Amino acid sequence: MPGRDVRPGSAQALRRTHEAAAYGRWFLERVGEAIREADAPNAIWIPHEVIKEEMVRERAELLALLTHEGK
Repeated sequence: MPGRDVRPGSAQALRRTHEAAAYGRWFLERVGEAIREADAPNAIWIPHEVIKEEMVRERAELLALLTHEGK
C-alpha cells in the first residue's frame, strides 16, 4: 500500500501480542477462580501426607500393572 511503512512480520508480532494478552486474561481468571474456591467456607482440604500416601499406593499399582503386562 503506498505511503504505508509496514515492517515484515509486524502482523505476526501484533497477533502474538494479542494472544499473550488473551492468555494473561484467561490465566488471571483461573487463578481468581482457584483463590475463591480455596477461600470458600465449605472448601475441603486434604493433608499433604494423605496425598503422598495415595500417590505411593497408586504408583505401586501402576508399576505392578506394567510389570505384569511386560511378561
